[in-house]
Amino acid sequence: MQLLCGDIGGTKTLLQHVVVAANRVEVLTEQRFPSADYPSFDLILEQFLSQHDASGVAAACFGVAGPVVHTDSGHTAAITNLPWQMDSAGLARRFKLPRVALINDFEAVGHGIDALPESDFVSLQGGEPLAQGNRLVVGAGTGLGVAQMVWGEGGYRVMPSEGGHADFAPGDTMQLKLAEHIMRKHGRCSVEFVLSGPGLMNIFTALAEMKQLLDSLDYQRIRQAADPAAAIATAADQDSASLAGAAMALFVKIYGGQCGNYALACLPRGGVFVAGGIAAKIIQQLRQGDFMAAFNAKGKMAQLMQRMPVNVITNPGVGLIGTRVYAERLATD
Repeated sequence: MQLLCGDIGGTKTLLQHVVVAANRVEVLTEQRFPSADYPSFDLILEQFLSQHDASGVAAACFGVAGPVVHTDSGHTAAITNLPWQMDSAGLARRFKLPRVALINDFEAVGHGIDALPESDFVSLQGGEPLAQGNRLVVGAGTGLGVAQMVWGEGGYRVMPSEGGHADFAPGDTMQLKLAEHIMRKHGRCSVEFVLSGPGLMNIFTALAEMKQLLDSLDYQRIRQAADPAAAIATAADQDSASLAGAAMALFVKIYGGQCGNYALACLPRGGVFVAGGIAAKIIQQLRQGDFMAAFNAKGKMAQLMQRMPVNVITNPGVGLIGTRVYAERLATD
């Protein structure tokens, strides 16, 4: 069975043409595209299909960084950080694909979890796992993704959300100052404003302003870097007492606290799974204690929080794997 899979985000678009047979997956072609270089997803797919014969594809599934709307004819989606509009029925007609699905990118991560080997997880808290218990998926990257998973009819149903755009709830006085700083600049402070790659830079800038270090060489060097979030992480590794180190420590504490907030809403005894482009790169910081301390610091609910297993997904391709799992189900329905 031939399938077409895609992970579509504001920074990059990954496309894969695979063959699935007897529980084995063979990747025929995989290609990465810089999303911002294209005015629409259609042009990326057109280029991909012009170079690779996918005439035998049974189904296609694309994970989209943005809200997906179900319609009478299929799905429509808008990419959060790009002026792209996508329509599953339109893609099917234009490219002669028999079945096309659009799903939220963190819904795709949820579908990919059970296809990963144990080696793709790093445990932060063993907890007391409950078979078929609810699951939570959270991940900071270009933005902040959130999804819940609920067991039913022999498997997990993944429920996407736009929880990253919920209001940020400061957990201490420093976080309150951070929220006030961001609100003065942007009018509001969503969780994504502090918990994402750009959010890490927002934290770094806020601390620099509070400490009157906006003119410092260290701040200017990181501000001008091609990838400021990566530059902050590198500088924090080199000197935990630096401004970058303070920003990373605050980011980790916020990450744990917000994951805990989302967990309170769905009680994921089946596991909390931390995904996204940042977590796997800062494993050591996540394991140092502040992340889990903030996760569990929920007052009367602290003991309940400690029962929840928490794992980091280290495989950056889990979303693409999830679209393949979904496409396979779509083709066999």
